[in-house]
This record gives sequence, C-alpha cells and structure tokens, in this order.
Amino acid sequence: MGSIVKELWKDPEYREKMVAAQIAGKQTPEAKENMSRAAKEAQNRPEVREKKRAAQLGRKYSDETKKKLSEQRMGHIVSEETREKISSAQKGRPLTEEHKAALREGWRKRRELKAKETPLNKETTT
Repeated sequence: MGSIVKELWKDPEYREKMVAAQIAGKQTPEAKENMSRAAKEAQNRPEVREKKRAAQLGRKYSDETKKKLSEQRMGHIVSEETREKISSAQKGRPLTEEHKAALREGWRKRRELKAKETPLNKETTT
C-alpha cells in the first residue's frame, strides 16, 4: 500500500489536491461521497447490523426518556403502504396462549364498550 501512495505522490495534480485538503482541514467532495457510500453499504451488511442490534439489546430507558420518545411519536401518521407491510410481516406469526387470551379479553371489552355506545341501546325519554 505504501508504494501506491508513493507513486501517486509523484503526480503533481494528486499532490496539489492532497495538500489543499490538508490545509483546509476538510475532505474533498469525492472523499465525502466515498465515505458516505461506504457507511450506507455497511448498514446493509449482516455482521454490522448484528453488532448494532447486540449493542442495543437489553438497554433500559429512564421514565423521562420513555416519555420524551412517546411524545415524539404522538400524531405520527403511518402510510397505508407501511400498514400493509407491517400487517404482512405479522401474519403467520405464532402467538402464545397467554397472548391469545389477552387479545380475546381486549376484544371482549371493546365489544361491551361499543354495545353501550350504540344509539339503539340508549334509553330515550320522550
């Protein structure tokens, strides 16, 4: 690798470009683009994704942080396309008996609440 750099350094155009970048203390636009592309590609590699997942695994958030995160998501509208993707990802997923019981209970409560709110069930005084 060192020999490649030595060869490149002999090229006055390359040398000028590198010296200018060092003086300015900034990356060239091409270098920025290369770094950006490499970082984006790294996000799709399974080993990188696994490392990031493992780093967050078991993380505990404070009550204050949970509240802030909740407030950030309030009013967020999910597109119909996203809803369909979430739905298809969840279909066929096995549920525990405990989870099924909780779902049944939730639906039962919703039905009772809805039955109380319907106009036919309201008492009319005329």
